[in-house]
Amino acid sequence: EDGLVSTLGIVTGVAAALATNNIIIIAGLANMIAAGLSMAAGTYLSAKSQLEFFAKGKQKKNIRKTPFEGAVVIFFSFALGAAFPVAPYFFLSSTAAIPYSALATAAALFFFGAVKTRYTRVSLLKSGLEMMLIGLAVGAVGYLIGSLV
Repeated sequence: EDGLVSTLGIVTGVAAALATNNIIIIAGLANMIAAGLSMAAGTYLSAKSQLEFFAKGKQKKNIRKTPFEGAVVIFFSFALGAAFPVAPYFFLSSTAAIPYSALATAAALFFFGAVKTRYTRVSLLKSGLEMMLIGLAVGAVGYLIGSLV
């Protein structure tokens, strides 16, 4: 979700500022890598701290993944999500790509919101729509900021 939403906000904002596709793609890919690495580093440090905490105490906690494995999963999950809003800019002009970027992101957000119901047991439609609408609102803010700039 983070990769989808933050990247949609960035690429729509840069596109709304009338940037060229090359700039939009560079901004989207830079976000994909920098934010993905940031999320991976945070996951690594958090999992490592958790392991250290439980190793010092008498409490035992079964952590399935190593800090490195968790970091790798988070990075690639973020990058996969970020690919949806960036992809249309490889094939279409910046103004033409905006709705396709939003649509691809909306579809992915709805899908992941719906999949989440497997674990939460809430309404598939409600969960999918909630994730989709919140994500699209962030994209709209990015577009508005880019338009104002």
